[in-house]
Amino acid sequence: MEEFQVWVLSVDLDQSTGSLQCEDGNGQVLCKKQILFTDFPLAEIKIYVSDNVILLPSEY
Repeated sequence: MEEFQVWVLSVDLDQSTGSLQCEDGNGQVLCKKQILFTDFPLAEIKIYVSDNVILLPSEY
């Protein structure tokens, strides 16, 4: 498990689909999952995980 992770949820609002991707903070993709349906209201959200603490980018 990486000590620092960047999680990005990207949503195609027109198609109601998306993808969730975890990166190591240096652009290397650790895992990625396609989402067949979502009603998440934003086109993208990014969350940081540092030493098991979840942070918004503005809190890091």
